[in-house]
Formats: sequence, C-alpha cells, structure tokens
Amino acid sequence: SGAQRDLHPFPTRRSSDLEMPVASDGESDAFSGLRETAARVLRESGVDPRNRVATARVLHDYLRFSGKYTYSLEWQPRDRNLDPLEDFVTLHPAGHCEYFAGALVMMFRSQGIPARLAIGFKGGEWNSLGMYYQVQQLHAHTWVEVYLGKEDIPPDAFDDDESPAAAWYILDPTVSIADGGGDDQRTSLLARLRHSIDYARVLWSQYIVGLNSERQQQGIYEPIWAGAQAGFQNLFGPEIWSQRLRAVANSRV
Repeated sequence: SGAQRDLHPFPTRRSSDLEMPVASDGESDAFSGLRETAARVLRESGVDPRNRVATARVLHDYLRFSGKYTYSLEWQPRDRNLDPLEDFVTLHPAGHCEYFAGALVMMFRSQGIPARLAIGFKGGEWNSLGMYYQVQQLHAHTWVEVYLGKEDIPPDAFDDDESPAAAWYILDPTVSIADGGGDDQRTSLLARLRHSIDYARVLWSQYIVGLNSERQQQGIYEPIWAGAQAGFQNLFGPEIWSQRLRAVANSRV
C-alpha cells in the first residue's frame, strides 16, 4: 500500500553483527553502563526474551519515547574516559541520529541480539513539476537493523509463498526524525519557485551538460528513426493496406 516494510528478507548475517568494542585497557567492560541499562529495561518490561521482535521494540521505545534522551546537533560534553556511546546512554543523553542508532545497536549486541547500523537517507521533498523526490544532504540519516531468524519472523509479516529464511527488522530510535516522511509538502510560492529552479537544473544537467553521443542516440536519433519506420509502415505496409481493403470490402458504402 505504498509503505515500506519494517522487515526485508536477507538470508545470512555476519559474525561482526555481535561484536562490541573492547575497553582501552583490554580488561574492563567498555559498555558496562549501557549493558546494565539494556538489561534493566528488559527486566522491567517483563518481555519474553525469546520474542526477538518484542525485545527489539522495548529497547527501541526506551531510547525514543522515555523522554530521557534528546536530539541535538550541537556540541555535547563527553567524558573522554568513556566510549562516546557509553557516555550518551549513561551521562549525557543528547546527540544526533548516529548516537541514538549506535547506542541501540550496542544495546542489542550486549544482550546477544545481532544488529547493525544502516546509514543513508530518510524522506525527501516531492517535486511535482519533474515528478521526482529531491533528496538532499539534510535528509541524511542513520538507523538500526536487527537480525531475525525464520523462527523470529512474525507469522503475518510475509505471504506464505514468499516467507524468507531470515530478515532484517528496521528500527529508527532517533527522537526528532522518527515521525514524518521528510519535509512537509509546502505549496507556497517560495516552494514552487524552489521546485522550478531545481527542475531547470535537472533538465540542464541531463539534456545539455550530460547529452553525450550515447544519450543523443537514445534520446534523439532512435525515437526519430522509430517514428520514421512507423510512418513508412503506415503508408506502404502491406498488412496495413490489407486491413484497409478488408474494411472497405465489408463496408455498406
């Protein structure tokens, strides 16, 4: 129905999806506070640890909805004796999407749940003139994917004929970008002007700057040749004239 699935099929995972950084002294636990926080949240929730989807949602909701953590692009004080993610979870709970996603990945791994960081873009602004989305640097984002074996996948997630052997469960714990699909679809004069300028830039790039010999062949010469062939067939093609003669012969006139 036009919505992206929360799960996407993938048959295997890497052993590194359970790795956690080691403390600088090689002996102490670099994520002792983060590990204890994740264990405490799961204990208090009463969730069945065998239900990986429910477990994942509990830790995700803690970072996103508990109200303890805030989104910020500003510089934050950090304890240099701690890993930045350990500091974010235990001491200074403010940061951008990489802190939220990185902390959630480490929380999952600390509880034996394979997880990985995904970096890309979220959202975009629809350009109604060119019929495309404008995806800009401001839409750059980081989120989390949790590995689900076949036994962990909810029974109604896929049709029976497409049920995969494994899948990645997509989670986005970041507070400020969690809701909404990008920029609001503004229809103001300024927004329309911006769309027009961007569309003009796209046309210039594609049809002027990028019009090499291959694109000339595909965009100009091949359509002209195809049109000429169609016109010739319409004027002189024997099948076309046979159809016309049959139509005349069967006509009352």
